[in-house]
Amino acid sequence: MRIPHTLRSLELTDEITAELTVLVGFDQDLAAEATRTSNRIRGLLTQFHPSLERVLGPRLDHQAVTWLLERYGSPAALRKAGRRRLVELIRPKAPRMAQRLIDDVFDALDEQTVIVPGTGTLDIVIPSLAAKNECGLDQYEVRRYTGWTRHITLAMLAHAFLAVMAADAAAKGAAETVPASRPSPWLKFGGSWQLATHPSHALISPSPGHAH
Repeated sequence: MRIPHTLRSLELTDEITAELTVLVGFDQDLAAEATRTSNRIRGLLTQFHPSLERVLGPRLDHQAVTWLLERYGSPAALRKAGRRRLVELIRPKAPRMAQRLIDDVFDALDEQTVIVPGTGTLDIVIPSLAAKNECGLDQYEVRRYTGWTRHITLAMLAHAFLAVMAADAAAKGAAETVPASRPSPWLKFGGSWQLATHPSHALISPSPGHAH
């Protein structure tokens, strides 16, 4: 039975295409969620402590910063923990920048002497957002060069594969919709055209010598 051109059978390539579509969509959702969470953290820090945001905001994609904010989310909590404890806390995540980062944090804390009303709520909100951001970044590996290279390579291969599959499907669809050509029922004899009873049978026109 011939399948209409509007329908097609499922093949292995359909399964691969569906899987790639789901994976790419999931990756895009992770990226969007990580961006929203980071922007929320930066917005809160800008609102309550701009100097601290200038230090930590651009580094929110680093594990050391999210690890720090997950445990000490407010300026008061950071100051109370002290330099030494904070350096030891983030050193496993950032061995070379731990001391410099904490020094920058305390310099930023010293720059602002005014406590903005509502700052205490950061102890609740910032750690929660940082934990959420850390979870998302753990799965979204494009933040690092190795993960970015792997992600871009996979994306390019997926794009090429889908482009080939789309072109193949279009070619198959065009072939199914084009009707098969049939020989014309009209045959030419001498200077005139005659209608044949069957396309495969040639009509034999009587020669003038045999006409009665």
